[in-house]
Amino acid sequence: MKQILLFIFSVMFISCSHDQMQDHLGREQIVALEMEVQLALEKFSTAYANADVTVLDSMIAEEYLHTNTNGGMVSREQWLNWNRSRAASLANEETKIFDYRNEDVKIKILSAEIALVSGINAFARERDGTRENVRIRYSHVWVKNEGVWQRQLFHDSRINIE
Repeated sequence: MKQILLFIFSVMFISCSHDQMQDHLGREQIVALEMEVQLALEKFSTAYANADVTVLDSMIAEEYLHTNTNGGMVSREQWLNWNRSRAASLANEETKIFDYRNEDVKIKILSAEIALVSGINAFARERDGTRENVRIRYSHVWVKNEGVWQRQLFHDSRINIE
């Protein structure tokens, strides 16, 4: 619960500072930064769908913080290890992913180095002969480190599908 409250407080603090930080950026620069973040998100999503741990490793910040739907906190190394096991499961076809995509993506540029991203991951997954449709609402914080956009923070909530 403390982690969730800390996350909410952090987002509220960043959002309140948003107008002051954005004042330093022109509209053209904001649009260019939004495009950079969108491209980084697409590259990340492709790597995630394919469990490409090499690309994922390069696209998450060293101080990465990951909160799962169940409220569990996962370290950077734990998340990468989980993706390594997922890569093996995909390779031997124990698990199959279909039509992985981002929907309803919103990008808020807070500064030239910080962006908030929210959206929905939608995909179908087949595991143990059972296929399910999955929709997950996510929130990310992306930071630009040495000219490269990296995901710093992740939180998601499962969307019930009727």
